[in-house]
Amino acid sequence: MRNNIKTFEELFESMEDLRIEKESFNKNSYEYSWLLNGIEVGEMMVFFENKNASIVSFFKHKGKETPRGCGYKFIKMCIDDLLKSGFSVHQADHTSNEKSQEVWRKLGDEYEVETTTWGGDPARVISSRK
Repeated sequence: MRNNIKTFEELFESMEDLRIEKESFNKNSYEYSWLLNGIEVGEMMVFFENKNASIVSFFKHKGKETPRGCGYKFIKMCIDDLLKSGFSVHQADHTSNEKSQEVWRKLGDEYEVETTTWGGDPARVISSRK
C-alpha cells in the first residue's frame, strides 16, 4: 500500500480543474490565462499574423503553488488551441535555459517540431501533432 504517493499519470489525472481562458486584446494577439482550481497561476501572450502564432511570453505568477508538470500541460493546452484554430506555433530559439530546452524536447515527442529561422532569428515551429 502506498502512502499518498502519486505516479506522474495520477498527478495529471488529479489536475481536473486545470483550464485555460483566452482573451483577445486586439486583432493580432491573445492572452491565455492559466487557471488551476479557479485561480489564475500564469499567463501566455501570443501574437499572430496570417496563420502564424508566435509565443511572446509565458510565465507563472510568483507565490502560486502548482503540481509538478502542470506548466507543461498548460503549454500543450495553449498549443492545441492554436493548432485547432489553424495556426502554426512559432517560438524564438534564443534561450540556453536548460528547462526551456527540456520542454521543447518533450514537445517534440508529441508534435512535429521544426527548427528554422523566422524573422531572421532561430526559431522552432509546431505545425501539427504527431
